[in-house]
Amino acid sequence: SHIILLHSPHFFCCNSPGNHKVAKLHLGRLQFLGIMSELHPVSSWSVEEVLEWIQEQHPGLMEILYKGIIKHDISGRALLRLREHHLQLLGVEDDEQQQEILQDLLLLRVQEEINELNDICSASSDISDTKLQNLN
Repeated sequence: SHIILLHSPHFFCCNSPGNHKVAKLHLGRLQFLGIMSELHPVSSWSVEEVLEWIQEQHPGLMEILYKGIIKHDISGRALLRLREHHLQLLGVEDDEQQQEILQDLLLLRVQEEINELNDICSASSDISDTKLQNLN
């Protein structure tokens, strides 16, 4: 399943050696990341869905980020491309807050890649099944 990979401690150890903040992530937070991105791809999120994600993940920053997200029309596709300097321009000046957001964005990008790979594998499997059925 898509979400299990995100819940795997091995996954985080391999990708974030020595990063103690990762250990503080709550299971519910990861489930939200997975559920939101499985409903439909992050890259197709509307500005409203981006705001919903910010509210769920970083409610303390909603006041800071709300106007910038609306003003710059930050959709899911733009959200996935945000980097540190973009966060500064949006008003997130605290380094620790920036890193938390960037870490969550990395998780979204990874989940998006996993979903795309699963779609490819699923399509490939469907084609193989069709070929096998045609042989019978």
